[in-house]
Amino acid sequence: MTRSLTIFSGAAALLAVFALVPAAVAAGAGTQATPAAPATTLAPLAPLAPLAPLGTLGPVTTAPTATQAVMPIAVLDMPRVLHASEAGHSADEQLAALRAKYQAEIAKSEAALRAENDELERQRSILSAQAFEKKRQAFQIKLQDTQRLVQSRNTSMEQAMRTAQGEILNSVLKIVTGIMREHHIELVIDRSQMVASVSNIEITQEVLQKLNKMTPSVKVIVKDQPDQAPKTKTKKN
Repeated sequence: MTRSLTIFSGAAALLAVFALVPAAVAAGAGTQATPAAPATTLAPLAPLAPLAPLGTLGPVTTAPTATQAVMPIAVLDMPRVLHASEAGHSADEQLAALRAKYQAEIAKSEAALRAENDELERQRSILSAQAFEKKRQAFQIKLQDTQRLVQSRNTSMEQAMRTAQGEILNSVLKIVTGIMREHHIELVIDRSQMVASVSNIEITQEVLQKLNKMTPSVKVIVKDQPDQAPKTKTKKN
């Protein structure tokens, strides 16, 4: 208690001194002033550091929100969707049937060419050189036609397969887009492109189920049909 009173008394004395200063100045205005003690000069303030220009200021960062901190990623096994779906099975079965049909036709043409080649070799000794050369050229044209037919069939099969897969992929894209909106998924990657993952959303089975309902089958169309294959006409001797 005594210490507190002492502090208060000192403060009161200081206030009294500051109150008497103006009165003393006014009273001594008409009399000779007593030389005052030299005033103590204050040390100059340290210069302030210049502000950094706006261009050098770093970007304003904010704490990541829950949406920014976690980006949901889904994984899709596309090869499984293409081959395990009902539409994929449908396309594979149609392509297999067409391939078997074409192979049977090519095998029949090859057998006919082989027999004709054997007959031509047998006639080599009994035909004149000119007659044999004409037959040989005609046989060579048939052989080239058959080779072109094989290439045409292979190209047609590949195009038909790509068209069927494209139809399936269009349905898959619509399904995946709907799933992303429903589950708030930001990114979908194919399983073959994934190296490692702590947690992800597997949507392959869900896509398969919805694809079987949306597109249960596809029509495989081969434009180059066997009866439309070009046939070379040869002159009769």
